[in-house]
Order: sequence, then C-alpha cells, then structure tokens
Amino acid sequence: PDIIVSTHAFPSGVLSVLKEKRKITKPIVTIITDYTAHPFWIYHNMDKYIVATEEIANILKMKGINQTKIHTTGIPIDPIFKNVPSKTEARINLGLDRELFTVLISGGGLGLGPLETIVNNLAATDLPIQIVVMVGKNEILEQRIKRARCGAKVPINVIGYTNNVHQLMASADLLISKPGGLTCAEALSIGLPIIVSSPIPGQEERNSKFIVDSGVGMKLEKPEEAGHLISRLMEDKNTLMRMREKALSLGKPDAAYSACQILKQVYLS
Repeated sequence: PDIIVSTHAFPSGVLSVLKEKRKITKPIVTIITDYTAHPFWIYHNMDKYIVATEEIANILKMKGINQTKIHTTGIPIDPIFKNVPSKTEARINLGLDRELFTVLISGGGLGLGPLETIVNNLAATDLPIQIVVMVGKNEILEQRIKRARCGAKVPINVIGYTNNVHQLMASADLLISKPGGLTCAEALSIGLPIIVSSPIPGQEERNSKFIVDSGVGMKLEKPEEAGHLISRLMEDKNTLMRMREKALSLGKPDAAYSACQILKQVYLS
C-alpha cells in the first residue's frame, strides 16, 4: 500500500513495531475512534494521528506525540449522517407514529447490554412514548422483546441488524445506548441526546464521561430507572433542548471528508 490507516489500537501497536524494525516504510495514520486516548492508542512511530477533540489532541501532546502529527477532525462517520431526513419524514418512512415522543434503544451490532430490562421498564409505564429497539444480530433477544410487546402499555418496534441507523436516529427524540465511539459520533452529528447505559470498563466509561460532562446526555445508573429518567426529561423540555443544541455544536458530520483530506496530504508529501 501507499499509506496504511488504522482505526483500532491493536493494529496500531503491531504497525508501530513493524515500522521500528523497518519492515514497513510507508506512512501509518491512526484514527482514534473514541472520545479518549488510552495508552494502547499511543505509539511514537505513527506518522499522523486523527482525533475527535482538542482534549484528545492535548492528551497525545502530553504523552510526547509531536503536535505536527495530530489533526482534530471528529470521529469519521458515514457521510449519510450529513443529510438525514426530518424527524417527521423519518417516522413516516419507518411506519412510526408522527407525534409520539420516540425513544431509540440500541445494543450495537450484537445487541449487548440490558436492553430487555430497559424495554420492560418502559413498557410498563403510562408515558406517551413509542419505543424502537435495535437488537442487532441477537436473535434470542429479538424474540424475547417481541414477546414482551403483548402486555406493553406503549408501542414497541423491534429492529434486527440494519444499515438504516441514520433514519432510525433521525426519527428519535432520545437515544439509550452503550457509548461506543461511532454511535456517539453519529448521534452528535444530528443533535440526538444520549442516555448512556452500561458502558464497558475502559474507553466506553470515558466516552460516557465525555457525553455527560459535555452536556449532551445523562447516564442511566440502573436499567430499572429508565422510565423515571425519561419522564423527567419529557417534563423538562428546556434541558432536552439544551442537550440537542449542545450535541449539534459538537457533531462533526464532515469528519470522514476531513480525514480523507489529511490522508491525501500525507500521501502527496
């Protein structure tokens, strides 16, 4: 290859060793796909780092990475998030109620986290909401949640693995999700407030801290408290509006394009 791009800490480490041993001479660019930079990301044989925020850039500088190697673009996401449909249009496309407050619940591609507990808690409330649950490839969870619809007081829509995340996010008023870096970046790009649930220790905990400290979301301490937290937010419309505005201000829908421009510069140099 003319240039090597890594979007995960482990191959960055391997590539760094290979470059030190001169097994590789071509430029290596690491793109950090979280809102933090844990030690496994940091290698001095990288030619460039592409990062989400200035805070991460400062962490790299403090760890001895030369400032000229660091570029802040945001986390690269699918450019489709730059032109998502309106909330009403997305709900019509998805067959959802146009007026109901819409809660999107995601467990990522594998349907991880306490999704069933959260759904059951919300299903028992009298809140004027509709729920959309993305269960990914977790077919067992999909069947269990479909069975839970029988006695639910609110509409529940179950979505398996899908490439239609941009429309699902566009239709929602609120996202409940594990705080993976890409999921957070996609939500921020369209101004979708995030309720963080069950972050994995390490980078997801730090992503969670970024979401809460930045004012774009809250942390759900216990899945059984989902209904109470959503009720509070629905009553406090000003807080929800501030979260949306802050998310939009932090979102970088052009991050992939910006990253490609940097890769082009590296190649041409």
